[in-house]
Amino acid sequence: LSLHLSRKTPLLAFLHSLPLHSLILIQHRFRVLPDDGRQTLLQEHEKPAPAFYQIEYYQQFFDVDTEQVVTRIKTSQWPLQNDFLDKIHNRGDLYGPFWISTTLVFTMAMSGNIAHWYATAEEDRSTWQYDFSKVSLAATTIYSYTSLIPFLVWAVLRWKTQTLFTLLDVFCIYGYSLFSYVPVSILCAVPQFGSVGRWVLVFTALGLSGTVLIVNFMRCLKAESLRLFWSLVGGIAVAHTGLALAFKFYFFEYE
Repeated sequence: LSLHLSRKTPLLAFLHSLPLHSLILIQHRFRVLPDDGRQTLLQEHEKPAPAFYQIEYYQQFFDVDTEQVVTRIKTSQWPLQNDFLDKIHNRGDLYGPFWISTTLVFTMAMSGNIAHWYATAEEDRSTWQYDFSKVSLAATTIYSYTSLIPFLVWAVLRWKTQTLFTLLDVFCIYGYSLFSYVPVSILCAVPQFGSVGRWVLVFTALGLSGTVLIVNFMRCLKAESLRLFWSLVGGIAVAHTGLALAFKFYFFEYE
């Protein structure tokens, strides 16, 4: 209901007698707007939804605040948290996954170069050069994993199950699950941890992130056949383990 008040309206004297907070409530309830404000409202209402190839279309996937991102990071790092997908269903975001993946690209490349520098003989360190190819390799590995694997998992869920989780939901949990690798990649750059220590760090990150993925997807598949259950859960575990081993042998290897 839109109420337009002319200056000649007898109602004007009554409105002037009301307290300010009452006028604000009336304006909010009946949308008492001047002509230019009412026209702007109509224009916004009639504005068509942006197409998928427009930047405006993707703004909705980044519409989160810091508190939401921090809460989702904490939730994704708790191994027994099996309702992460339920909490983000139809409310997933790409801001957190993109930020985590991009941060991980640079921390992995940094750790890989530090590991290479420490592995270089002291007499050769004066000629040592930063290997920028590690940045491109880390980016290719991480962005490929966080886009292709979630898409395959979602495709199987849509094809074989009755799950209502969206592709955005699956992208979201995969992206947030990789956060544990960010501090681990930094710690692995410290040579004092030694080979055994780096193995422990990598498998700790693998356990934290992999468990969150598995327990959440197990919950989705508990009503499905055992063959589908173990095929999908096993595939998720194998892919995640392969990512951890790639990190360890290429970026965190000092020898």
